[in-house]
Amino acid sequence: MAFKLPYLLKNRNSNYYLRFLLPFNNTISKRHRLEVRFSLKTKDLNEALSVYHVVVPHLKYRIKEFCSMDREHAQSTAEIAFLKSGFKELISQRI
Repeated sequence: MAFKLPYLLKNRNSNYYLRFLLPFNNTISKRHRLEVRFSLKTKDLNEALSVYHVVVPHLKYRIKEFCSMDREHAQSTAEIAFLKSGFKELISQRI
């Protein structure tokens, strides 16, 4: 039985990664969303799932915080870099 997990994808090298799209209201362009991708550094589905179930709720909370910022504040590259570094730190703690 196949099941689908949102945000969890496999690249062409069979490595698992997480992919999130930030909403239009906080991205620089109204036409393009900002895509945030993080490698889970594993080819094993069971290992990816163990990280997924712990990390995704935290990441969704951080994205919700990011989306609650006003647009000018959220567009600053420092805020986006902070969001990405927080994700990478959280994922590396779980791996």
